[in-house]
Amino acid sequence: MNRFNSTSIKVHEGQWDDNVSWEFHLSDEVPDSSLCSAVYCLAISGTNPESIVLTRNHRGWEMLGGHMEPGETLEQAMVREALEEGGFYPTTYRPFGFRKVIAKEPVINDHHGGTYPLISYIPHFVATTDRPIGEPTGEEILERRIFTIDSLPPIETSGLAIITAGLVAFRNLQS
Repeated sequence: MNRFNSTSIKVHEGQWDDNVSWEFHLSDEVPDSSLCSAVYCLAISGTNPESIVLTRNHRGWEMLGGHMEPGETLEQAMVREALEEGGFYPTTYRPFGFRKVIAKEPVINDHHGGTYPLISYIPHFVATTDRPIGEPTGEEILERRIFTIDSLPPIETSGLAIITAGLVAFRNLQS
């Protein structure tokens, strides 16, 4: 059984479909990578802390991230996904929470075969960079943009609450 004991606070929850639900927990701890299926980062430009790099795919605007490849560490997957989706190279990063993903029935893993565990985790990091933001290297995204926090509300995203939680964590680190 997958268990992860963390001092965390559940702040959001939702459903991806009838089979899969999720909870978002604020935490500065990350689950063991063997329990994780993906990783995300809130990409913040080091030149202006209010600049956030987001990507748009078929689900709408999201933080940079995605599935882990076999043998990758959380950090390796986060850097790869940030470069692929946003042209963003994280130079500093810190966890601010994780999604606990709960499936009632097994879900096929289209990326690597087999099925996902019934309970898995998706760590979320706040990442900054001191490098220029380049072009995305991946092909799966529709668009990448750099936003200010004031321009986030009108965009189509189901992840606004988690993005906001990441910004709060970032600001707390700055003070």
